[in-house]
Amino acid sequence: MLRKLPKIGTAAYHDYLNSWQDISSFFSFILSMVSRLDGMSSLAHTTLVETCDDPIEKERMIEERKQRVPMVEVLKNNRQFLMETLHVRVVDNFLNYISSLLFEIYRKKPVLLRSSEMIDFATLIDCGSMQSLVHSLAEIKTSKLVYKSYSEINKYFLDGLGVKITDASNSEIIYAIELRNIIVHNRCVVDKRFIRKTKANISLLNKKHSMHLDLYEKFEKILLSKVIELDVETRKHLKICGHKNKFKL
Repeated sequence: MLRKLPKIGTAAYHDYLNSWQDISSFFSFILSMVSRLDGMSSLAHTTLVETCDDPIEKERMIEERKQRVPMVEVLKNNRQFLMETLHVRVVDNFLNYISSLLFEIYRKKPVLLRSSEMIDFATLIDCGSMQSLVHSLAEIKTSKLVYKSYSEINKYFLDGLGVKITDASNSEIIYAIELRNIIVHNRCVVDKRFIRKTKANISLLNKKHSMHLDLYEKFEKILLSKVIELDVETRKHLKICGHKNKFKL
C-alpha cells in the first residue's frame, strides 16, 4: 500500500478515502476475529479438559476437538466469496469517486455544462433558482457519463475537461471493472464480454475466475493510485480548491 496519501483533495476524494478505510478496517476485523476465535477456542478446550474429572468425558472432548475445523480453514474455504465481496466494494468505491468528482466539477465550474443539448421545459420550471438549475443539470450530465465505459470516461476527462491522465494501469483498471461486473452479474463466471474487454485468455471462458488476496491487494493499490492522480490533475487543471484530509493514514 502507498506509504503516504495526499492531505488535500476534493470532497469526492475524501469520501473515497472514507469508504476505502471502511473496507480495509472490515477486512482487518475479519482476519483478527478468525485468529482470536481459534485462540479462544483452544484455551477454552484446554481448560475444560484439565478440569474434567470424568476420564470418559475427557476422552470424548479430546476426540471432539480433533474433529473441529479451525476457523482459519473455514476462512480459506470461503476465500473466493470473501474476495469477490471485497473486490466489488473496492471497484464500486472507485466508480462512485468518478461520479462524485464529475458532479463536484460541474457544481464548482458550471460553465463546463454548456452544450448544444436541449433542456426539458419541465426541468426549468421545477428549478426555482439558478443554483438549483445548475445542480439539476450537473446530475443529468453526470448520470449520462457514469454509464459509459472507463475508456470513454477517461477520454472525456481529456477531450471535454482537458485533464490529462496517464495511460498507466488503465488496462488493469478495465480488468478490475470487468471482473466486478462478472462477479455481480454472472456469479464470477467468465463470459465473452469479459474476454473481449480484457483480452484475457479464451481458455478462461465459462470458468469461475479465481479470487485471491494478491489480486485484491493489487487492484486496491492500482485504484487508489489512480484516484490520487486523477484528483491532483483535476484540481490543478480546473483550479478547484481542495480540502484538508482529516484522516491520519
